[in-house]
Amino acid sequence: ASIAYLYSMQADPSENRTILVYSLSYSHLEASIIQIYDMTYDILYVDDEKINGRQFDQNIFNYAKEKMLEKYPNKKVYLENYKTQSKLLISCQEAKLILTESDSVNISIKSDKEESDTEYYDDDDENEPTVLFITLTYNDFINLNKELFEKSMNPVKTVLDRAEINPKSIDNLFLVGGSTYMKLIREKLINITEKEPCPSVDPCEVAALGACIVAAYLARNELSGVAFQNNQEFFSKLK
Repeated sequence: ASIAYLYSMQADPSENRTILVYSLSYSHLEASIIQIYDMTYDILYVDDEKINGRQFDQNIFNYAKEKMLEKYPNKKVYLENYKTQSKLLISCQEAKLILTESDSVNISIKSDKEESDTEYYDDDDENEPTVLFITLTYNDFINLNKELFEKSMNPVKTVLDRAEINPKSIDNLFLVGGSTYMKLIREKLINITEKEPCPSVDPCEVAALGACIVAAYLARNELSGVAFQNNQEFFSKLK
């Protein structure tokens, strides 16, 4: 991931720098400190917390299901169906992304006979809702995941302490993973480092892009493009 960011920034390979890489994906949370000096790099410390992006989604899902059962009590059997719950989980994941830019979002699932088994419906009820929904505010989202947000910065504090690095001396902040789009995560990181996250690469794509760059180098393919050419000397020092 760091390689992809450095190439995208057209970074000067001779420039010494200290980088904080914060990764929060569906499966893990990790923070690492990377120091670049004299055309080489060292990964000083890596630390992880036993939380992940999936847990944020699950908390939203549990809340949404509970509220829908309260709002639509006659839909209990339907809401307990695994197909319905799969749709609800997807809607919750989408809601988390929408809340990066909005103050509230509707979490909804379509409830119609064409998409679901008829056993979950009352054929005599002409007022059957076609869409089940509840509204989740940004404050609700923060409160639901308060404990996770509190723990989310633990790896950052740990790697900074172990590396004996002042957080204000961080030169670059690199983000990895879709869950780093959450506003509160970014606000906490900016508050610690006083650095804005590097915007040059999508955090969802950066790990794959970095792997492609390494694969190209290992295969001795011709590195093309200004960013590659400017950093070829640094790249040749990678171990």
